[in-house]
Amino acid sequence: MWRSGDVGVRSVLAGLILVALSAPARAQPPHVVLSPIEVSAGFAVDADNLGLTLGTAHNVSDRLAIVGDFSKSIKDWSIKPMNWLVVGPRISTGFVYLGDGDPEAGRLFAQVLVGGEMSKVAPLRPALQIGGGIDLIEPVAGSRRFGPGPPPDGTMRVEIDYVVTKGPGVNLSGWRFGFGFVFGPRLSR
Repeated sequence: MWRSGDVGVRSVLAGLILVALSAPARAQPPHVVLSPIEVSAGFAVDADNLGLTLGTAHNVSDRLAIVGDFSKSIKDWSIKPMNWLVVGPRISTGFVYLGDGDPEAGRLFAQVLVGGEMSKVAPLRPALQIGGGIDLIEPVAGSRRFGPGPPPDGTMRVEIDYVVTKGPGVNLSGWRFGFGFVFGPRLSR
């Protein structure tokens, strides 16, 4: 039986029980802000070539973008160096946070791009590039001590595509693995 002098003890015990049973408080992760235009640059590797890629995307919404991609071979591992320019839609998930309280964000995407391909061994022909990948945003801490505002966040892209370029002569279709950086999406501060 509790006595009237035990009110302080009961309050302390009740407070300890509430603290033990409560979930830890977590800060909300920063929100991802998309720019209207994104620019990407990177490398593409397939069974025969190493190439450079340069892309641009217009974000129609947070899940749909119109994409243009130009690729140029820089190292010929065979006789079929290729260059192509393709354009089309990219559909993506929204950015989600990958860990428990981590500020890194990521999204998955899929795209279907059409255009043209040319090489030293085949004339200009239609190209279809089907693929997908992931964009990962890593926040940059601190300041670089130049320019106004905080430093930009680093966004890395990893993707895999299948390029169809069938036509007369040599079949230049095949898988392509790409990796690079995207300039545009950032975390709000």
